[in-house]
Amino acid sequence: MSARRPAVIFGPAARRGLRRGIGQIAGAVRPTLGPGGRIVAVERSIRSYAPSLLDDAGAIARRIIQLDDADADPGAMLLRGMLWRVREQVGDGVATAAVLFQTAYEAGDRLVAAGLDPMELRRQIDRQLPALLAGIDAAARPLAGAEATARFTHAVCHDEALAAQLGEIFALIGPDGALTIRAGQTASTEVVYVEGAHWEAPALTAGLLGELPRQTMHLEHAAVIVGDLALNDPAELAAALGCARSSGAGGLLILASTASDAARQLLAANRQVLPAAIVQVPGVRPEEQAAAIGDLCALTGARPLIRAAGQRLDRISVDDLGSARRAWVRRDAFGLASGGGAPSLARCRIAELAAARAAATAPAERGALEQRIGRLRGGSATLTIGGATPSETAARQALAERAAQTIRGALREGVVPGGGHTLLALAEQLLARRRRAECTAERAALGLLVDALRAPFATLARNGGHLPGDAHALLQQARPGYGFDLRTGALANLMGAGIMESTAVLRAVAQTALASAALALTIEVVVHRRSPPAATEP
Repeated sequence: MSARRPAVIFGPAARRGLRRGIGQIAGAVRPTLGPGGRIVAVERSIRSYAPSLLDDAGAIARRIIQLDDADADPGAMLLRGMLWRVREQVGDGVATAAVLFQTAYEAGDRLVAAGLDPMELRRQIDRQLPALLAGIDAAARPLAGAEATARFTHAVCHDEALAAQLGEIFALIGPDGALTIRAGQTASTEVVYVEGAHWEAPALTAGLLGELPRQTMHLEHAAVIVGDLALNDPAELAAALGCARSSGAGGLLILASTASDAARQLLAANRQVLPAAIVQVPGVRPEEQAAAIGDLCALTGARPLIRAAGQRLDRISVDDLGSARRAWVRRDAFGLASGGGAPSLARCRIAELAAARAAATAPAERGALEQRIGRLRGGSATLTIGGATPSETAARQALAERAAQTIRGALREGVVPGGGHTLLALAEQLLARRRRAECTAERAALGLLVDALRAPFATLARNGGHLPGDAHALLQQARPGYGFDLRTGALANLMGAGIMESTAVLRAVAQTALASAALALTIEVVVHRRSPPAATEP
């Protein structure tokens, strides 16, 4: 970062700078809002390269690292950080959040300049937010059925082929199903469904997996041993093989931390009697391995054999074994279907993981919990994204990941009318409340919120080539459930036309943007550092 003149900026001058910076970030992402949204070209660090062409508002905001205007830069970075939080939390709605924030801040800034106490204005805004969020929840409708899921998927993902595949995937795996999205090496996009659960972990007996190219071992009616033991002594392993044979199993799958060459040779010598494979416990960190062991025990009914507890394989009994109707092992992954664990135990574990996912704030943590829930539910899908060029593949992969996150939220918490219509309806409710308000600060806060809630629809109309005034005039003729279709310029049944958005996304966007704008209105002083540290993460 370039060195700056250290300074302390007060009062109106500080607010003017914040407003300029907020306007620049909001102006950069505002054109991407809606089905008629435009593309933003972001110059690369190497000038001879073509610019990145982006329609992802979160990615656009993240690319703006610093403004030359030192007084405007704090406002820009404030909004940039808020937009990236929205992007990581719900995956969508970033441009709407920018419009809400900018409109609320600018309206509040005018009120503060006119003499209204900013702290009282913030308190009044915060006081109105619970009723606003309750209004969003009241408008929600469940997203049920493959047809409704497909319509919603097309609303959040404007790539028709990708939308169709995501709609099919979530119609089959549901909101908690395990979905892996990978970049492919060809132009085609493919979906592979896997019955049961699978984990990525190396096989410790890769020499027993058969010939290339498949190199897969299939175990029918398999006994399963789950733990983190080191399998160094062939005598211990022989006891486990004998126990599995006495249980009537048709194969044996062992989860362990390591396996010696002698242990591998014993399995090879006994493969005609009882086919068996050893797989490393999934995960790198101890907590990841402990989580995988717990999930596998819940699925298979096995008792965990833990090295730290002093447990040994030569003391194993039939009661320690889990089971699966079918298991398979490859060099880098393994899976099982129809595990023998008690369904009630799996349901309890799913409930625990769902509660942890709801409380999680980090996207990586939420993603890992969703994968575990999907495995316990017994089905998964892998979507391999293709594209004509590596950059197109990367862009489609990022789009699929954002869309998948949004679809999960909609399947869990429902959908509301989209296209800015839910916020317009809430603005009318607040306007009626404003007419009854007696407190000056309350009337001001309600008027500010009305302006903010109307702004996304006006922006969508402009981006779609319509005059907001004409669109509002047409809305006066609308029946309940109908609204302005930005794609056709006519009235339409909103849900029937697929004009909907995720309740979870809209709630998070409204709460984060409006609460953040209320907080920003209380900023009275900006302090400039001479050499602010460089940070690409918001």
